[in-house]
Amino acid sequence: MPFQLQDELPGGSKTDEEEVGLVTSALAGVYTGLWNIPKGFFSLGAEVLDLGLGTESAASVEKFFDDLNPFDDEAEARLSGKLTQAFAQIAPLGIAGFAKGARVGSKLARDLAKKAVVARRTGKSFGMLNFGRKIAKTGMGVAGAGAAEAIVADEDIGTLADMLQGTSLEGAAVTMMDRETREGRSEAYRRLMNRIKFGTEGALFNLGLIGAGKGIKKLRTPSVEPLAAYSDNPIVKFLQQNIIYGAKPESVGSKAIFEAGRLAQDEVASVVRVTTEVGQDLTRAIERLMPTVEKNYLQQTGKAMTREGAREASNAFQKSILDDVKKLLTLKPTDNLLTDAARENAKKVLGERSKLARLADRKLVQKAENNLSSLFKQRQTLLNQRASQQPGTAIKLSEDAAIKGNRNQIIKNIKNLRDSRKAIQSIKEFDRQGGGIFTESSYNFKDNPIYKKIEEAVKKAGGKMQTGQQLGRGDGIGDVIFNVRSGIDNMSARLLNRNMPEELANILNDQIGTYMTTDYRMHLDMGLLSKYKPTAEDLVKAQKSRLDQLIKDPKNFNRTKQSLDIQAKKDVARFVKKRGLDEIPLDKMQAKNGDLKEVVNPVTRTEVENIKLNPNILKPKQLEEWQRIVAGEVKDPRYNFYSTVLKQARLNANTKYLNNIYDVLSKGKNKQIFTQDDMIQRFGQDAVLNNKINPNLFKKVSVGIDEVAGMSPFEGLYLRAPVYDSIFDVSNNLIKNTGFMQAYQYAILAPKGIAQISKTILSALTHARNFVSAGAFAAANGILLPDQNLKTLFSDAGLIKNNQRSLIGIAKDLTANRVIGGIPANEVRDIAEQLAKYGVTGTQVEANVMRQNVGNVINSADQSAKDIFGATLDGSKFQKLMRKSREVYGKLEDAYVAEDDFWKILTWGTERARYKGALESYGVSSENFNKILAGDVNELAKITKDGKNFGTQVQNFLQKSLVRNYDSSAKQFLGPYEEMLTEIAANITRNNVPNYAYIGRFGRALRVSPFGNFIAFPLEVIRTGNNVLEQSIKEIKSGIPEIAKVGHKRLFSFGATTTALPIALTSFFKSRNDVTNEEMDALRRFVPPWSRNSTLLPVGRDENGYLKYVDYSYANAYDILLRPFNAVINELSRGEATEDSLMKALGTGTIDAVGDLTEPFTSESIFTEAFVDSTLRRGVGKSGRRIWSPEDDTFVKVAKGVKHIAEAFEPGSLAQFQRLSDSITGKADTYGRTFNFADEIKSLAGFRVQNVDPERGMIYKTTSFVKGLKESENLFTAPLLKGGRVSPEKILNTYKYSEQRRFDTLKEMYRDIEAAKQLGMSNAQIKVKVKRRGVSDKVFKDLIRGQYNPKRPSDFFKRRIAEITRNLNAETGESIANPYIEARPFINEIIRQNIRVDLLTGELNIPSFDEPEEVMDPLGTVQTPPLNPSSISPNIISAQGQNVSSTLPANFASLPTAERSKIIEEFFRGWLIVLTVWAVW
Repeated sequence: MPFQLQDELPGGSKTDEEEVGLVTSALAGVYTGLWNIPKGFFSLGAEVLDLGLGTESAASVEKFFDDLNPFDDEAEARLSGKLTQAFAQIAPLGIAGFAKGARVGSKLARDLAKKAVVARRTGKSFGMLNFGRKIAKTGMGVAGAGAAEAIVADEDIGTLADMLQGTSLEGAAVTMMDRETREGRSEAYRRLMNRIKFGTEGALFNLGLIGAGKGIKKLRTPSVEPLAAYSDNPIVKFLQQNIIYGAKPESVGSKAIFEAGRLAQDEVASVVRVTTEVGQDLTRAIERLMPTVEKNYLQQTGKAMTREGAREASNAFQKSILDDVKKLLTLKPTDNLLTDAARENAKKVLGERSKLARLADRKLVQKAENNLSSLFKQRQTLLNQRASQQPGTAIKLSEDAAIKGNRNQIIKNIKNLRDSRKAIQSIKEFDRQGGGIFTESSYNFKDNPIYKKIEEAVKKAGGKMQTGQQLGRGDGIGDVIFNVRSGIDNMSARLLNRNMPEELANILNDQIGTYMTTDYRMHLDMGLLSKYKPTAEDLVKAQKSRLDQLIKDPKNFNRTKQSLDIQAKKDVARFVKKRGLDEIPLDKMQAKNGDLKEVVNPVTRTEVENIKLNPNILKPKQLEEWQRIVAGEVKDPRYNFYSTVLKQARLNANTKYLNNIYDVLSKGKNKQIFTQDDMIQRFGQDAVLNNKINPNLFKKVSVGIDEVAGMSPFEGLYLRAPVYDSIFDVSNNLIKNTGFMQAYQYAILAPKGIAQISKTILSALTHARNFVSAGAFAAANGILLPDQNLKTLFSDAGLIKNNQRSLIGIAKDLTANRVIGGIPANEVRDIAEQLAKYGVTGTQVEANVMRQNVGNVINSADQSAKDIFGATLDGSKFQKLMRKSREVYGKLEDAYVAEDDFWKILTWGTERARYKGALESYGVSSENFNKILAGDVNELAKITKDGKNFGTQVQNFLQKSLVRNYDSSAKQFLGPYEEMLTEIAANITRNNVPNYAYIGRFGRALRVSPFGNFIAFPLEVIRTGNNVLEQSIKEIKSGIPEIAKVGHKRLFSFGATTTALPIALTSFFKSRNDVTNEEMDALRRFVPPWSRNSTLLPVGRDENGYLKYVDYSYANAYDILLRPFNAVINELSRGEATEDSLMKALGTGTIDAVGDLTEPFTSESIFTEAFVDSTLRRGVGKSGRRIWSPEDDTFVKVAKGVKHIAEAFEPGSLAQFQRLSDSITGKADTYGRTFNFADEIKSLAGFRVQNVDPERGMIYKTTSFVKGLKESENLFTAPLLKGGRVSPEKILNTYKYSEQRRFDTLKEMYRDIEAAKQLGMSNAQIKVKVKRRGVSDKVFKDLIRGQYNPKRPSDFFKRRIAEITRNLNAETGESIANPYIEARPFINEIIRQNIRVDLLTGELNIPSFDEPEEVMDPLGTVQTPPLNPSSISPNIISAQGQNVSSTLPANFASLPTAERSKIIEEFFRGWLIVLTVWAVW
């Protein structure tokens, strides 16, 4: 019966006899396994003796040892004992054998290496020697382990090949155990051959484990160095990009490149989060004033506010406020809000920073280094020349003009190099300090007339401009104005930290206090269903404006108004068309002779790499009036602010990212950056200048579209191809760049994504499950342990100075309040910015995958910001509906992400508190943390606790714990101490909790396939589960006691969450509801296939006494890790009940486990399955359910198929709410089922209670059984009745195979019947369900009795085979006997030996027959000697499915001595190969 982990726990159900305990059986197994090692040595010697003398001493030796073992029965009593016995029996000798073999292999490898060196020096081929050297150690180790394992071979353990017994592959199962006992030498030969099979398979198994281990290690270990080059073979290159390195988040790059890129993207995400909240602050501030606005309206008009009047008053007030805010934020430089002192200080400070940034240009450093190298070479050449010209005379350097000039140049370049490096460090220091230079005192709001106007309107409406104690720390309109203006100005200040041409720097500096971009709806990506289209009225206005412009142009005085009108319409139409295609930037177009001319080739945005440096955003766009009318200017200051800061942030983050990556790749021995001179030296001048360098090796960095020369440190340099792709995020843009793939996105990926959204984001049930399952990741990291974590969670998280806020309270503000209201405009918003910057929040896996699949079909990039900040217009009713739908969906998606973010924030905050406490207990502080990182000897000496120094350990641990904003070359963290703690905790959270950003290229590629549902999530669970264990080990081995405690807690929590909790829950519910192990085994046979290896919790019984259960695996986030283990254990236990060998059960269970593990990636997606059901599968679902009938009319088939596909998009909550409604009203569903209200209400919390219905299940199982019987019978008749000539041997072998399949079918059905009885069905109920499906009385009686009886060939088969033989004889003139007549005696013998075989523990006793060799008569005719029953030895007939060549002849004892010697010699030749390594010892 299937095994469950909980069965091994104390308190499980008992049989009539007292069971042996888990621990007792396991310990007995260890003892028995070790006891069997000497037993193996002695029995091996006895078997060799038996083979030579014909005795039977081996069995006596084994019995002697078994009788002396006092714990044999206890070891065999439970599966745990059998497993520990097998391990203890095999492992010691296997390990020793591998070690001995590896030592021999190492010596052989050294010898081969010496020979290879000699061969290479002499010019001879050394390839095979080198290959042999590489595999010698592992190969000899594996062979040694196999030979050692052969000594302790055990038929009860068996081999993996045992699972092929009775299948069509049985003949190929060369290592399958022969279990038919014999006598004398034949028995000894059988035993020794089994040892060889056991050892051979053990060696192969060990080799597979080694290979798998190395592969897994390579896949899970982050790449310190990037891939050096791509293969020229396109297939290998594809494998490199997508498979070999595709599972890693860094792909072909390195971890440093990946993390730097992620930091840049997350910095932009943090800006998006803050700007969105600031924009919404303005919205909420205006909305709070609406009641007073309505009240004033009543007082002024004396009329009650109608619905339309309220909307009109609200819109008018909001428009007035927004217009004034826009004017205030875009004042002319002479009228801007900055004070004179702030303006002058800003110009000075930012001007100095701008100069430093240009001086910090990495190209200057590179130029100075190259110049110095050349100058030093020149100096040496000059010195050599002077020495040769004046031999024996001292050279007066100060008087030599050339040497003096060379010296001055060296000094100058050293100074330049020193200044540049100093500037680089200064810029990094500015970044480290963070913050902004523009504060409340920098602005003079109150004297500005526009500000006063806004303030007056707000006061009149009963509001306040400032709601916090400090300006900008509240959510009043004045707070928002300050946050918007200072946000843009401080971001501009950050940009001046980056190297940019002086002209651009001056433009940016001049615009401080006034800069804000202008956006046009025509240029915004509104999504497929919300494309911007100018109204007819706008087009008429634009044409008129353009016409007026043309008329006023002196060049057009001689043209008629009619021609100018045509020209105006033509210009407007062309402008709309070109910008509608989103191809040509406005600043790349110019007017010429009244017409627009393209000055650059069209390049769509999607063809440009992701990492761009486009400072053109800093330049004000100049559009004519008619162009602004058509383009649809966005006048809402909320979106202007959002768009402005977002563009600035991207430019800032990208330049900072490229500079940081340059610093990493330009140093060290593994240099990745090369100059043109380097390339010429390597490939020659012609290859470099004519772009002939292999792109799989190197790529050149050039200035991209819209980019400005001089801003990128990589400009004009060469990078290794994989490094280039990694830095610039180059990928296969097939989905974006080709019409076919765009169609594929809309036709396949978008429906796939929408179907997934309907089952998740649009399902209330899934929201509950999402929240519960996300909590498992926090629990696995020890966050919920009742220790000092409780203070952090419920009292003071230590995140806000002078304000005790619990971590749960902060998490609530950042998640729930974010969804239903907004993040408070205080220190909590600063935390939100940090969490987004360091990649903690907003990384929910499924939501991001679905967003990518849906693409622009529903939402474009930043669509929610465009909607809520007035970038989109209401337009038509359809557009209004789309906007409202997006608004509702956006809230639901945000909630789905927030449910994940809540637990990530708790994980991050608790990790931060843990490490802060641990590090500060050793003396780490804000004053010394960077000194400790750098290895300052004095500071390290101060890191002590309890009289012991831990300086080196703390330094090493900190260096390994920091990734983002950490300069590994300088060993400095580029931020304050508190931010360092944030990164330590964030790094753990990113790697220990599923994170969309860390899905490798392989996972992202699977996303675009029509297969798999939420494939990224299981990939991340596997990655993060492994990381939790690694982090625990890293902490335990840190050598820092306080950190080690954290590691122990994490390891304990991971084990408790992933394993102990499911076991404990199952045991609790079994005990509470009085459910036996046998019932649980039976339950697993009647649950859906996807629940077969799940953790099932029995929660009660229905009115019929049938079990009700909850599939806990749905809510268990780590189920993907536990399910394969369950599958193996279940199959091992089933094998125990059916007396299968341990290895056979292990093999079958492993296959089942692999299937469970790969199911999320290989199964059809929700949409694909529905589509294929209705089309390719011709109206039949995967489960066999009919979608439409073949007899339906065509239109009915189409209608039913479309309905079935539409159901894939039905939100999962609908069915749940329908069941809840039916449970209240007592209404039955279409299948006659009724529902319990208490059960259905629990489902809303994510735990759906399900009823097992064995009566209904028996109907489906009987249908499958009948089908299986027919298929097994067809396996016999179909290939033999095709009309061709068949031999007796083929009839016999086909009959054997078909009966084996029939036996397996009957066995499975018998187990189902026994399970149904265990669940409460009576024989009478079972008979009704089974017989109604056409099962014969004879078959049913056999099933009830648990017996198998072979099926005799039918009369029809006999007549047909005779008829075919007669017809063929008539056609060919031959007289060949009916082959069935010759095969019949053997078929009868098979039937005779297999009457009433037990369907639970029995196996078929099917003999194996050798086919006689074909011979050729003198006339050239091929003749096959007929089978002769009397010539077949009974011993051979009784050999159960074994190959005759693996046994000694039955008449071995009567053979002459010479022949017996020859047979024994052949045997030892095979055995000698395995024993060779053993003999070397």
